[in-house]
Amino acid sequence: MIEDRVGRRYARALFELALEDGSVERVAGELDALAATMKGSEELREVLSFPTNTAELRKNVFGAVADRLGTGPLVRNLVQLLIDRNRMTAFAASATCFRELADEHQGQLRGEVVSARPLSDDQLAAVRTKLEQMTGKRVLLETREDPSLIGGLVARVGNTLFDSSIRTQLEGIKRAMSDSSHG
Repeated sequence: MIEDRVGRRYARALFELALEDGSVERVAGELDALAATMKGSEELREVLSFPTNTAELRKNVFGAVADRLGTGPLVRNLVQLLIDRNRMTAFAASATCFRELADEHQGQLRGEVVSARPLSDDQLAAVRTKLEQMTGKRVLLETREDPSLIGGLVARVGNTLFDSSIRTQLEGIKRAMSDSSHG
């Protein structure tokens, strides 16, 4: 998708600037906050993204949001450039790519753990430790529950999926029994 390619290009340029002035984590946080704000407001996305709105209107609206969020000059400049070039549809891809670059720079990965029931702090710490041993990086985890897993858990870190759910194990047994009955 063209927005992804464009977003990556802008993110890499922004990352280089943030690296030069030592503001990688601050800029990542500002992008995360702005991306979350935009994701939560379809009206804001439309105002900032639709080229039928004047650049002046879009910049004024963005300026008010940026003031409220405490957005610094690097992120402000990025968004104003995206507005000037009618590329705001690439903002989400830029924010995501920048977060990936920042995480890589800091030697960490983001992941998600899905379990049938909430994990205790000790269980979550054990999962995190195991994932860190497997990846060789610090792992930041988000959690959520999905009762359809029955038990066990599913963890996704980067592009890697670890599935030890009972649902998947039962599906594997079912496939194995089906395969052996046809042979």
